[in-house]
Amino acid sequence: MQQFTKLVIAAFVCAIPALPQMAVAQAPIPPSISTPDKVESRLGPLEFKDGAPNGATAAKVYDHVDYTHAYNAFVNTMQGVSVAAIHKGNRR
Repeated sequence: MQQFTKLVIAAFVCAIPALPQMAVAQAPIPPSISTPDKVESRLGPLEFKDGAPNGATAAKVYDHVDYTHAYNAFVNTMQGVSVAAIHKGNRR
């Protein structure tokens, strides 16, 4: 059993140098799923480098998300304000 374990370890150690060559053989990335370097949107031009947004693009997107959450909070409170106004109007 100990001899078998040594044989497996030796085979593993010999296979390690071949691993980097195995990782090189990759299929090319299809352009349909890759991010272009520049995208025009209603927020303005969004720029990416290797699929990651640059600082200005990230700031634009975060500002848009903040605006969307603020708008959502405003619209959701309008229902309560309307009900309170109806209640106040009916009390008179």
